[in-house]
Amino acid sequence: MKSVVIITTDKVYKIKKSNKQYSELDDLGGKDPYSVSKVCAEFLTNSYIESFFKNKKLRNSVSTARSENVLGGGDYSKDRLLPDIINSINLNKKIIIRNPKNIRLWQHVIGPIYGYLRLAELQYKKKKLYQNQCWNFGPNKGSFVSVSHILKIINKNFKLKVEVKKNQKFFETDILKIDNKKTKKVLNWKPKWNLQKTIDSIINWNEKFKLNENAKKICENQIKDYFK
Repeated sequence: MKSVVIITTDKVYKIKKSNKQYSELDDLGGKDPYSVSKVCAEFLTNSYIESFFKNKKLRNSVSTARSENVLGGGDYSKDRLLPDIINSINLNKKIIIRNPKNIRLWQHVIGPIYGYLRLAELQYKKKKLYQNQCWNFGPNKGSFVSVSHILKIINKNFKLKVEVKKNQKFFETDILKIDNKKTKKVLNWKPKWNLQKTIDSIINWNEKFKLNENAKKICENQIKDYFK
């Protein structure tokens, strides 16, 4: 084994009323099955490190990565905000919104993926990175907006048909944001695209795909654009 990065989620944190930005040192917790399963992955990883790698060089080769909401072209999954919006545009149908006031940090998927690879590379090169081996990958504060704000941005070009309908099957935190200071400082990583650029890239991906352009080629071109 040379380098292992285990991806969990920003939803591993124990939610506090202060609505603060959560750092890697904050308590973990969760109520819904998804969050709890990811917290378990965090605990298992830490237990493995402490049990088998505590006094070995391999200790610095295993870590967990926690990312905020990721967006990207080609994602048409059900019950996800941007995919639901894109599907409603493509099919000219009404979109159902569960919680328009909920606030998240939004980022293009290329950003955290680049961060994961950067982290894996430094671990492989045996760089001693930090005492606690968990990392937040989130966008800058300008991408901290509500669901309704996302709809407003897209409505500039598309007249969405929106219906608000609370779904009790979904447990969702009202406000969730993570602090990326440690990751930016230690890994020299930072998100390159702001929210507007992220949304524009997703709409552009969808429009090109509808014109039968090759999906792999669209992705490759957007990756090149991201690293310009």
